[in-house]
Amino acid sequence: IGHRYDVFLHKMDHIIALHFLTLNMNVALLFVNSPRILVIGSGPGEPAATLASNFQDGDVISAHSTKKCVDWASSRFHKHGLSNVATRLVPSMENLDMFADGSFDLVASCY
Repeated sequence: IGHRYDVFLHKMDHIIALHFLTLNMNVALLFVNSPRILVIGSGPGEPAATLASNFQDGDVISAHSTKKCVDWASSRFHKHGLSNVATRLVPSMENLDMFADGSFDLVASCY
């Protein structure tokens, strides 16, 4: 899916993880015009909301396996006026066949 960069954060403190993730993604996507970003396991919409704010010319997909989290994320994006981020209900983060290979510049996973 993400043929250029994959970032995986495992059990880090949320604030530190978010800053680390945002810093690495900002550097990784510095030379990419209109990046396409997939965040799997996005929960209530972070770090997808931060990424959408930082890459306003890009498209962010916030994916999660529960409708409750997808609804929370949608509310967060609407509340903050983020129009470049969309939500997707994905039954299993281990099966991302619904997305074409190479369709994202960056894939991030947080949990």
